Amino acid sequence: KPFVQPGEPLNDFLRSFWQRQIDSAENETMDYKHPALPLARIKKVVKMDPDVKVS
Repeated sequence: KPFVQPGEPLNDFLRSFWQRQIDSAENETMDYKHPALPLARIKKVVKMDPDVKVS
């Protein structure tokens, strides 16, 4: 099923698409104790990269 329906103006689709994305992000509750990304591993990789400077 296509995202844009036949006859639907692209601007209308884009406006409603981004509004749904914003609403979803604002209503989402973040579980800080169990993050989706492994933060310890990310920090380790960042520390190993000489081009990254952590302030």
